Amino acid sequence: SPSPPDDNDDDDDNDRNNKDDDLIEKPDYIIPGLEGHWAHDCIIALIENDVIDPDSMSRIRPEDYITRAEAAVLMGRALKLEESEGADTGYVDNVPTWARGYIIATSKADVFKGYPGNIFKAYGNITREEMTAVLIRAFREDSTSDARLNFIDEADIADWAYGSVAKSVEDGIVIGYEDNTF
Repeated sequence: SPSPPDDNDDDDDNDRNNKDDDLIEKPDYIIPGLEGHWAHDCIIALIENDVIDPDSMSRIRPEDYITRAEAAVLMGRALKLEESEGADTGYVDNVPTWARGYIIATSKADVFKGYPGNIFKAYGNITREEMTAVLIRAFREDSTSDARLNFIDEADIADWAYGSVAKSVEDGIVIGYEDNTF
C-alpha cells in the first residue's frame, strides 16, 4: 500500500510549479497600448538601454510626433553623450532647459546641424528627413550614398537630406511606406 502523504510533498509540488513559472518568459516592461505595435521590440530595447522613459502613466505614445528637442535628448542618450554644461547653445533661438545639455552635445558631435542663421527650432516637430539625417550622422561613418531612390515622392526629398535618406535605404534602416513613399 502507498505511504501516507508527507507534509513536505506539497512543498515539493509547489517548488516544481514555481520552477515551471520561472521558465515562462515575462516581459520586463508592460507599456499600455504597445502590444502588437510594429515598433514594439525597438521601443522595449530603447527603454532597456535608458534612451526613452515611459511617461508618468507608463505610456510611450509611439504614434505621437516628437520635437527636435526631444530628438536631441534621445540621440544624446543613445550615443551616451554627456550633457554639455553652459548657457551658450550656439543657437539664437530659445531651447528648453531640460534639453539644453543634449542639444549642445549633439550639435558639437555634428549629429544636429540646425537651420541657417544658427536656429535650432527646438519646439518644432522633427521631420522624417531630419530624423533620417540625424540617425545616419550619429551611427554611420559614411553618412551619404549616391544610390537612386525608388520612392514615388523621391523628387520631394530635399537636396540636403537626399544622401542620408539614400544611405538609410541602402543600409536597410528606412524602407518607406506601403504606398512606396518616403
